[in-house]
Amino acid sequence: MNFESVNKKESISTEKFYKELTKIDFTKEGTRLKIFNVNLDPEVLVKLISESELLMPIASSDGVISHVRETPDADTFDYSQSSRYFKLHTDGQYMPAVPEMAILHCVDPGSSEIPTVFADTQDILKVLKSTNKLEEAKEYEFIFRNRKGLDFVRPLIEMHPSNSEPIMNIAIASPQCHLRPLHGSNKNQKDADRFYELL
Repeated sequence: MNFESVNKKESISTEKFYKELTKIDFTKEGTRLKIFNVNLDPEVLVKLISESELLMPIASSDGVISHVRETPDADTFDYSQSSRYFKLHTDGQYMPAVPEMAILHCVDPGSSEIPTVFADTQDILKVLKSTNKLEEAKEYEFIFRNRKGLDFVRPLIEMHPSNSEPIMNIAIASPQCHLRPLHGSNKNQKDADRFYELL
């Protein structure tokens, strides 16, 4: 899929950006895209998606549009309101359904020396498969604990609803996140802790 603005030279409107989104074939493997110079109006984009028969916005814990910004009085665990470093994580672990796409729009990149790194868990799955550890990964479930102390449990490996490809639920952003054996598994908690360290 090609956005005209990937060359950084031209700007595209929110409407054009939306039209390009509707061309994505979700039955195929997802793609990471870095798009430049989008004159994005988040409210307009949400309205267009809401009126679409193809797409539907899914609200996160703080609404359909989730703002990540620096707030001086944010507590230690509220990473979304802080520029403090936090480790790799998958957004939306608390959602009942796996989102088809995530759109991250940077208004102000700031001046932090800490880079933002995007990773694809498909890469981890390939490594697990090549090292004969993919089957063991299916023995565990992932527990994500949010900043309010609530636990959300998902299989470590589950099938994507659109293309039935395996996807991984994982985060190392918080020491409160961990793996545990699935009910009926012959693995124990020590095995789960070891596998989490491996990931």
